[in-house]
Amino acid sequence: MKKKSHLVWVFIAVLLLFAAGACKRAPDGEGPAERAGKQIDKSMAKAGEQVGKALESAGEAVKQAGQEVSKESKN
Repeated sequence: MKKKSHLVWVFIAVLLLFAAGACKRAPDGEGPAERAGKQIDKSMAKAGEQVGKALESAGEAVKQAGQEVSKESKN
């Protein structure tokens, strides 16, 4: 029984050491969650730019279609 309890404690110690190593901070002091957050922010900014461009081109298409309909209605 003693041997099993020693093994359990050794196992727990190894897990704690592994977990502590996995949570290392980068040289700039950022942790993994902060780095992930920055990547999400960059992705959202890029997506916002792309949506803006798509809306601009859609607006131009609607404007053109409106002008064509206006021309046809005059004829």
